[in-house]
Amino acid sequence: MMPYRVLFVHNRYLQRGGEDVEFEAEKRLMESRGHDVSTCIADNQELLAMPPHRILATAIWSRAGYARVRDAVRKFRPDIVHFHNTFAVISPASLWACENATGPRPAVVQSLHNYRIGCPAGPLCREGRACTTCLSKYFAWPAVLRACYHHSRSKSLAVAVMSTVHRCLRTWKGRVDAFIALTHFARALHIRTGLPSERIFVKPNFPGISGPAGAGGGGFALFVGRLAPEKGIQVLLDAWRRVGTQIPVLIAGNGPLAATVENCGIANVRYLGSKSSQDVFSLMQNAEFLVVPSTQVENFGLVLAEGFAAGCPSIASRIGALEELTSHRQTGLLFEPGNPTALAESVEWAVRHPEILRKMRLSARAEFEAKYTPERNYDMTMAIYGRALTRARAAA
Repeated sequence: MMPYRVLFVHNRYLQRGGEDVEFEAEKRLMESRGHDVSTCIADNQELLAMPPHRILATAIWSRAGYARVRDAVRKFRPDIVHFHNTFAVISPASLWACENATGPRPAVVQSLHNYRIGCPAGPLCREGRACTTCLSKYFAWPAVLRACYHHSRSKSLAVAVMSTVHRCLRTWKGRVDAFIALTHFARALHIRTGLPSERIFVKPNFPGISGPAGAGGGGFALFVGRLAPEKGIQVLLDAWRRVGTQIPVLIAGNGPLAATVENCGIANVRYLGSKSSQDVFSLMQNAEFLVVPSTQVENFGLVLAEGFAAGCPSIASRIGALEELTSHRQTGLLFEPGNPTALAESVEWAVRHPEILRKMRLSARAEFEAKYTPERNYDMTMAIYGRALTRARAAA
């Protein structure tokens, strides 16, 4: 197969997260396989200097984002333009820019890292609980009334209008040749937003760093991620008030609840702050298990795939993609989301069954090798690119 020319388009968030990690991992993967890769990157730091009315206009239709992508396509002349995040500096307007390239139109691929097309808040979460109220609505008016995005009605209105405008323009239906959903669960929800089911393909994220499976034995549980309400931080803290001295939990990450974690005063809760990817992987290799107590409808859960690579089982909320990814009592344990008592009971069960945990470590690593290696991900990516190119050429 001839190498492709691939243009990756990504809009970085104000705070680095899983979408940024996966964008970089997929870029490196394609480069390592000999493809000619270029990037077009924007950063939401640019919004900080804009007045509110201009932010609104940019989110709906960014002329600068459109021009940026158009110029990158014309200069690089890619076979494939692979979009990751377009919110908010680039905006969905950039999907139209691929039509204005000189020469044949490249195939357009869109990774669906969140649910913002149907949910202005993005992660299907309201007040720390799962919410799918707006998913099938043409205009997400409940999210506006409830100020779901950044606790602001005006900001929620801007995102809801953005989505409705591009539904009317058929931006996603008419300008994207293939969508990538991260799980079968996520695919079903994206179909509810109105995206064409025949163009949504499932391809999970994969860890950007890996190594041999660890043997555990560190004598601690581990949380890794953004310290925010929807990640279940308060659920974890309340659970450890009951777990007490049975096993310490190490918390790695940053976010709005960092001070709450650092000053919680709960026995055996230890705050590590932000850690590098390599440090996190080393912690996973030594941890007895991960704790993933999200209360939002997760789209994927990269931390689980990283844990699989490290041979580390997880105790995760029975919600969204976390339930799909975790095989109960095989690669981890599942508990009722938002229930600290249920989490505490799962932790206590794990502490009492070290032999079963050791078997789970082997199953977790086997899950990684079957589904989440770079090689497996590359094969799936190439299959999706092939389908996108076929559709684009037929349309041309």
